Amino acid sequence: MREADAEPVFRTRMLLVLAAIRDLLGRGDDAELARDRRGVETRLVQAARVAPDTAVRLLCDVADRCGIDDESGRQVLAVWAREPVAAEFARTWFAVDGLLEDHAELGVWLANSIRSGSQDISPEFRRLTRAHLTGLLDKQFERYEFSGPAKPVWQLLYALGPASRPDWFLRLGDLAAARGEEHEAARRYELAERFGGGAQARERVERLHDIAAYHRLAQGITTTEQLKGSGTPSPYRQLVLGAAAVMTDRSPTTQVAEVLRAQDTRLHAPARLLTALDHLRTGNRQGARQQLRMMIGADSGNGTKTVVGADSSTKAGSDADSATKTAISASSDDVASVDSVAANARLLLGALDADDQLITDGARTLLARHGNAWPRHSLVDATTVLTAVSRRDPALFSELIGATGNDPGGELRELHLKVAGTVLADAAHAELFEQPERSDAALTWAGQLLAGVEGEQAARLRSVAARITDIAAGRRASADADRPLDRLAFAELRREGELQPWTPSALRILRESDAENGGGLHHLAIAEHARAYQLELDGDAAAFEQWKRALAVWARLHADDRLWDELRAYLIAVTPDTTPDEVSHAVDNVRAELPGRLLEPHVARVLELRRDQLPRARAHLELIRGADFAPADVARARARLARDAGAQIRRLIREQQLDRALDEARAWVEIDSENIPLAEQALEVGLEAAENARHEVETWAEEIRPTLEQVAAMVEPLCSELGLTASRIATGAPPRFDEPDRIAFAAKYARHEFWLGLILVITTSQRLNSNPYEDRHGFRIGSNHLNNALKLGLPAHKPYSHAHDFLVAAGVWARHSQGPVIGFF
Repeated sequence: MREADAEPVFRTRMLLVLAAIRDLLGRGDDAELARDRRGVETRLVQAARVAPDTAVRLLCDVADRCGIDDESGRQVLAVWAREPVAAEFARTWFAVDGLLEDHAELGVWLANSIRSGSQDISPEFRRLTRAHLTGLLDKQFERYEFSGPAKPVWQLLYALGPASRPDWFLRLGDLAAARGEEHEAARRYELAERFGGGAQARERVERLHDIAAYHRLAQGITTTEQLKGSGTPSPYRQLVLGAAAVMTDRSPTTQVAEVLRAQDTRLHAPARLLTALDHLRTGNRQGARQQLRMMIGADSGNGTKTVVGADSSTKAGSDADSATKTAISASSDDVASVDSVAANARLLLGALDADDQLITDGARTLLARHGNAWPRHSLVDATTVLTAVSRRDPALFSELIGATGNDPGGELRELHLKVAGTVLADAAHAELFEQPERSDAALTWAGQLLAGVEGEQAARLRSVAARITDIAAGRRASADADRPLDRLAFAELRREGELQPWTPSALRILRESDAENGGGLHHLAIAEHARAYQLELDGDAAAFEQWKRALAVWARLHADDRLWDELRAYLIAVTPDTTPDEVSHAVDNVRAELPGRLLEPHVARVLELRRDQLPRARAHLELIRGADFAPADVARARARLARDAGAQIRRLIREQQLDRALDEARAWVEIDSENIPLAEQALEVGLEAAENARHEVETWAEEIRPTLEQVAAMVEPLCSELGLTASRIATGAPPRFDEPDRIAFAAKYARHEFWLGLILVITTSQRLNSNPYEDRHGFRIGSNHLNNALKLGLPAHKPYSHAHDFLVAAGVWARHSQGPVIGFF
């Protein structure tokens, strides 16, 4: 200890003191410790300023061995409460719990300090204490449920609030319900009632199934059996079931009708929101608008400026699922988050009608309710929300992106910069296609967004803005004056002072210009595309011919090396601070991405229309397949369909809804029968049915035979195209593939052939055992399938490794047509 005291640097001295005290405690000499106790306490009070958690734990050890003065305990605990270390809190509390048990005065002092709002108690200490002690009670509930109020855990939790045992039992019951532990939750609610919880506790017990259903949905469980609970589902559980339906691409109509019949009007708004989401799911935007306007009493006119699809401003995938759960969110004191539902109604209607004011109103409500967590509760993409708000209400925009600094993960700042990047991309696009007013407006807007924002990414965006400004200045200074038709067409794009993407007269002039000299190809592509969009929105059958025409012009532009070389040379000339390689790389990237961006809206339309408007969905697929782009670009667009279909089918397989998975696979294969990944998903359904069947049940083969036969029929056209036919395989020369998709399909097809052959043999044998006159062709057909599987190649593990044995057994059974089925599982 003397050596430690001699150290001149305070921090180093205190660390040496702590090491010396630890060494003293380790020697186990209680007499020596008792003799030096006051000096040790004094030093621990000082050392707490350097390492509060360590000092507290050592003080607890000293108290356990020879006792301490309460004043020393108060001083050390006060430092710890001001500056706790989150990573060490659980370990420190383990020691402090014993100290407060033995020194009741210290427990009373600490609880009173928390209750009075003493400056010795930091917000971080309050947060850590509440979180750790709540978790402790939750994990060790039986240990604490009947312990007295003098227990340190209860003392501090009462001080933090709420200050009653029933309230805490209710909270702990909610935690159990959130985990799906309904029996434990019910026990805690019943205890809350016994301790005086009254009506709240009784209501919790009654609503337990509702709460459990919501939390199951929040965990991603969407099956009806697991959500509806026992007996007739309550109106709230009907709402949960409706949300699950929307999340799994099903109609919630039945559940919504049950909710609207109920007396609880608080549930009507979220039910109508689910109806609106269902309309969007099926492509009925007008129906969605009507529902949303009924919810908020708004009339935003009849104009349509935004196509909302898979590539639109509404969320897709898991993000949309999360926000859908918000629409029916449940808590212990609020059946439905009414203001969040109304806010999302405004956001959705604003996105559909391109109404910035509606989006701004909805965002303001979400911010007020959820703070900086608002993006997780929005049904509309956060970037779309911020972009609209920045135009309408810059002050609110600053709040939404966390101008107060309360953004520990930097997520909101990232959104801010993403909006600025989106605006700059629009400026670049406008400049590339010679739309100076739109480009200037976007550059001004981006400058306002980046004002005062620091950091490397913000500096990079400012550099991009400066570069676009320089390009614009140079481009306009050297504008070609010898293109009168282009200038005339550009003038014809103005209507009532606003620049339109197309007008009939401008389109006619651009077509004439293209026919004469091939000029203005990019203007023509934009105008043709805009007309196709308009026809699509109007539901006009002529849309598909117009789409073909637009895609053909884009394909010419994409293939025009001269145009891209001119663009590359121009950009190199006007951006002297950029190397030619950098410019060339950027131009090549834009050119490479163009086909995918042009085909993506058709992918979105196939996804929207495939259930209720199958002919239109197929027409959009034909537009993708017939587009005059490279086969690899078309294949990538079709692969997007396969990814979306695969995600849905795999989810149904995980939930063991194999009939629905089979229907889903069939629907997709009917749309695009030559799509290899889609056909592979159909094989997955059959393999799941076969490989995970209860093989010990005598009827297992008979039960899954229809599924395998249906899958075989689905993939037969593609197998013929790929050469995976019985006749070709039987020659001993099945095709060999280099493409990963074809290799994966052939491997799964071999496994499917194994199971189909095996099951045909088994079921034929079983049927003959019951009826000697049963058709025996199943042996021959099954043997052919088994032979195909062997020729294509099977995995080396069981049961596939026994394929040859099964083939031999099939021949024996065919000859004898009697005897029991061999039990090989």
